[in-house]
Amino acid sequence: MLQQLCRKWSGSHALMHDFAESSAAAAPPGSPLGVLVADAHIEHWLDLPEGEDGEYMQSPEVGERLRLAADRSVRHHSYERRPGWTSGDNAFAMAFTLHGDRPAAAERFDVLGDRVTRWPWSYLATPDVAFTRARQNARR
Repeated sequence: MLQQLCRKWSGSHALMHDFAESSAAAAPPGSPLGVLVADAHIEHWLDLPEGEDGEYMQSPEVGERLRLAADRSVRHHSYERRPGWTSGDNAFAMAFTLHGDRPAAAERFDVLGDRVTRWPWSYLATPDVAFTRARQNARR
């Protein structure tokens, strides 16, 4: 559903973010649906021209929304790592990396270990290379 609401598929940033935020807020604490917030910010970032993309991701509002979504999902004590869990942590790791929040990104990388997923890292480079580079920068 989130993909259908992206601007690239005739949706809008507002519709996409509203869906992500409302879905995450309506889910019980510990739900993996919080990743929709990270996914929406990554999709928004992808749609912006160079220069504006970094400005957008590094804004305080984006950082606050990412932290709230992570606190309610992957960082919540009720969160259960079920099959496919790595995709959510990879999305948060990349979103926190793009935001410039090294401690939050490092926390996700610590949980992930070497478990890299193709998406979203393929937007930056070869997934393994992008993931490894971001993990090293987060741990500085």
